[in-house]
Amino acid sequence: MVFYESSGVKIDEETTCANICEEQGNRVLSTVAAAVQEGIDDETIRPELDPIQVATILWAHCTGVITVISQRGAHIEDEHGVKVKDLVDLSFEMIGRSLKK
Repeated sequence: MVFYESSGVKIDEETTCANICEEQGNRVLSTVAAAVQEGIDDETIRPELDPIQVATILWAHCTGVITVISQRGAHIEDEHGVKVKDLVDLSFEMIGRSLKK
């Protein structure tokens, strides 16, 4: 999926695989946006946030963390003494703090 996202593939009727990826990505984005809206409705997420914007930022954030860890995780652990699990935990903690009402 990261390759698809970064490859500059033009989505058109002839690119079946790209269309399937696009549709699946939209389904995931919609599901996350609905969960954000539920949190807004039950007052656990700040009401001024836009669910689609939050879902997009969460996707971008997670993609970035996954990419950095997959490409540089061993280096970060070896050179900086920071465990990948700690980075992931902090990442989710920061997301949670930014959304809380």
